[in-house]
Amino acid sequence: MNTKHFLVCSLAASLAPHIAAQAPQLAMTPALAPTLSGAVVGDTLHGPQGSLFAVFADLQGGPVDVLGERVYLSLSPFFTTLHAGVMPAQGQASSSFTIPLLPGLVGLVVFAQGIVIDPTAPNGLFRTSNGASTAIHSGPGAIVAAFDDPVAVASFTGTFANDVAGHLRGGPVTRRTHRTIDPQSVPFGGPIATPLVPFGCRAQMVYRTQDLGATGEPELITSVRWMPHPSIGLAHDAHTLFELRAAHTAVVPNYAVDPFSALPVAPNSGLSTTFANNVLTPLQLMYAGTYIVDSANLLPSGYLPYPVAAPFRYDGVSSLLLEFRVGPNTAGGLNGGLVRLMVQSSPSPNGRVHAAGSASSFLIPSQATIATGGFAPSGTPTIPGDNAMHDLELEFARTETFAQSPWLDSLAANPDYGAPVVAQSLPFGTSVQVEYRGSNSASGASPTAWSASPDVADGRQFLQFRIVFHANLLTGERPLVDTVVVPLL
Repeated sequence: MNTKHFLVCSLAASLAPHIAAQAPQLAMTPALAPTLSGAVVGDTLHGPQGSLFAVFADLQGGPVDVLGERVYLSLSPFFTTLHAGVMPAQGQASSSFTIPLLPGLVGLVVFAQGIVIDPTAPNGLFRTSNGASTAIHSGPGAIVAAFDDPVAVASFTGTFANDVAGHLRGGPVTRRTHRTIDPQSVPFGGPIATPLVPFGCRAQMVYRTQDLGATGEPELITSVRWMPHPSIGLAHDAHTLFELRAAHTAVVPNYAVDPFSALPVAPNSGLSTTFANNVLTPLQLMYAGTYIVDSANLLPSGYLPYPVAAPFRYDGVSSLLLEFRVGPNTAGGLNGGLVRLMVQSSPSPNGRVHAAGSASSFLIPSQATIATGGFAPSGTPTIPGDNAMHDLELEFARTETFAQSPWLDSLAANPDYGAPVVAQSLPFGTSVQVEYRGSNSASGASPTAWSASPDVADGRQFLQFRIVFHANLLTGERPLVDTVVVPLL
């Protein structure tokens, strides 16, 4: 039975010009369905005439680095040599082998890569070819998306990179720093101790997408820094019970004011004084432990970092909720941050809410469920919420990128999509997710919801998939996908 191949063409002849100049080049059939005798996997290596070569295969896609060359094989116990020798006069060497029809054959991916001996290579020994693979699917037909054809790759949308021959790769890790300063805000004249209250404090602050410079794409928040108020400087202090949490929130304060009354037009659009009402997603613990306030850590920008142990994945489209829990401790509490008033005529709407203890009545933050305010240094009670926005500097890192396919025609009126096979190479700390949806229209009209399984598109003639790449924040390594295969049963 023949396999239907879409977005696939000759693996060597159709490479992009900047890739075609590379040598050696390895070609494999991207996908096949086994016969009763098993699966016959073939490969062809193109290289300089007369050069010594070898083609290796593995059942895992690596990668590993060998003498400065990246090998898209894992060197697992299944690592083997397919063939080796001297490159013939025509500059190509081919071979094939059969994998018996054994349990587990369907869904298997055979990865391969060629090596050619070349004393002029950067390492003085050899050059590696591109990585290639063959995905074995259940058939009899399949939608096969391979990425050797630059025209096909150009039909994909997203933030991916196609700088590795025959693959889609996650986009590079990018970083940005943003200050939460709104043009309409006015700096408050005095320091605000919250949240660094030594008698116990629970405080929540909301930052809208425009306050964060949100891009609409998911990012990791890797650093949160506050601005000490310039009027008092910075005193050395130690808060032994300090926690920083983050979540998404549906709260979007509207700080607009009526031009006639100068009062807020939506005073109730801010945070609720009931802490739980402000949380859209579960609060994620970013840090728990001791926080040492030390002027030695003050950055040239004037900001001082809060400790962060685990970055928060910000979705890029929601408001951000930051929550601080500072337990009663022996800190002096002499520091205060700079805040900016979003509305000068009224404390509403709430951009922050808090509950804080006093010297005579400590507060356990985990037990505080409602914002009750706190106490000024004079002992005067303060209100539980206001629109004072803490002046923060946030650092973001984009590690998540995506590639979205065009709508792919199954050529079947009532298709039954089988379990997909994805040929991928995952450096340490990286991952890939693939989602699918279906439509009865080539334009994608009335699509199904995205799903981790193409079964969601059963009965729909057109299929679309989206690859989400997760890069390693620390190393910058990015995953690659060689082929996505969705069988037609």
